[in-house]
Amino acid sequence: MAYDPIREVVILFGGSDGVASGETWEWDGTHWGRSDVPLADPRFNTVMWYDPVKNQLLRFGGWYDGRRWGDTWEWECDGKSWTRIPASGPTPRNHAGIAYDHGRQRAVLVGGHDGDRVFGDVWEWQGDRWREVSHVAPMLRANNGH
Repeated sequence: MAYDPIREVVILFGGSDGVASGETWEWDGTHWGRSDVPLADPRFNTVMWYDPVKNQLLRFGGWYDGRRWGDTWEWECDGKSWTRIPASGPTPRNHAGIAYDHGRQRAVLVGGHDGDRVFGDVWEWQGDRWREVSHVAPMLRANNGH
């Protein structure tokens, strides 16, 4: 989830109760409500951030249908739809971390895993494309039952 300062709501995408969801929900500080936007490709364990330069929310990756995804989607903060951005970038993954660096005007993505390998690489979203800024060879993921 991420905060949409244009509409002053928190946007939550996807999730799972045993089956991945393609729903978008909004929290206005008092109530949750399901958005009327069409369902998008279902995901859970995706990352989201707000880009104040472009006034849009974005999301990357996640897990659905037994595989990890490496795609990037934008939400125009008009509350109408998700649109896939044709941008290549990080290896498909879920459980990554992301934060927006206001000083440099870019989002910074770190880590995640693909089920077999854990990533320690660092990527930056530069408004319209991904750029790898630190490559670390993936490590085998510990089998911890999660």
